[in-house]
Amino acid sequence: MGYARFIAVGDLEAAVTLLLATPFDSPAFHADALRAVALATAVSPAMHHLAAKVVATNMVLAGEPLTAVHLLCSVGQYADACTQLQAIGRWVDASTLAACHLSGADRAKVLHRWAQHTLRNEHDLWRAVTLYVAAGSLTAALRALREAHQPDTAMMLLLACHQAANRLAAPPRRLAASTTAPVAIGRHLPAVGAGEGHAGAKNGAGGENEKGEGGEGGEGGEGGEGEEGAEGVDGQLWLPGDLRTQGEEEVQVVCGLFSQHQRWLAHLCAPHDAE
Repeated sequence: MGYARFIAVGDLEAAVTLLLATPFDSPAFHADALRAVALATAVSPAMHHLAAKVVATNMVLAGEPLTAVHLLCSVGQYADACTQLQAIGRWVDASTLAACHLSGADRAKVLHRWAQHTLRNEHDLWRAVTLYVAAGSLTAALRALREAHQPDTAMMLLLACHQAANRLAAPPRRLAASTTAPVAIGRHLPAVGAGEGHAGAKNGAGGENEKGEGGEGGEGGEGGEGEEGAEGVDGQLWLPGDLRTQGEEEVQVVCGLFSQHQRWLAHLCAPHDAE
């Protein structure tokens, strides 16, 4: 009852500190934890938050993670609460909490962790890709499809990202002109028929000047200047999100694999002369 002396002299902060020091395996842990959180509210909001986080950590060690989640939510620590829920396998509850109370990077982290779990432990590729896209982890989604040997689906995702980026008011930058990716992508875009502007992109990519500075299709070809935003004047992809900051290498690999896949399909479907 040493904390009672601190309360008697008005030193509530010392009383809270003493109560928080009670081991989680002590018979007095639950009572002292409640006293600590209650007294902390009379000290300051910062002390209340600290007491709730310390008690929540000890509750996890004591085998009561849901109690820890409730404490964290009571002080607005929703990101930590989601982490605790995911640690005990409550993935749907964690995502629901994140959708209600988190935004931006915090929400994306929760969905990204769920996607990783779904892919590695549940082996559900399509649900994992959906979660990666919802989290804004486009490079991870592309990598998951590539590693699952789905080059056509990976290319479709890439084109969907490209078209979405083109519809933004201020489209993100394209792949750097110094890389080989724009030329390679320009060759493969027409093969999948992703939009009306492919005629211009194809001419621009397949002409004498692959950078789109010359040739009949260099300025969009027959697709017209109005189609420049649809597929780009030189067949390059416009990449949104993390694809433009850390996914250029993955994009190149996917385009290369898609090219091989297209050649294999063409060889498979080509008529063979009878000997």
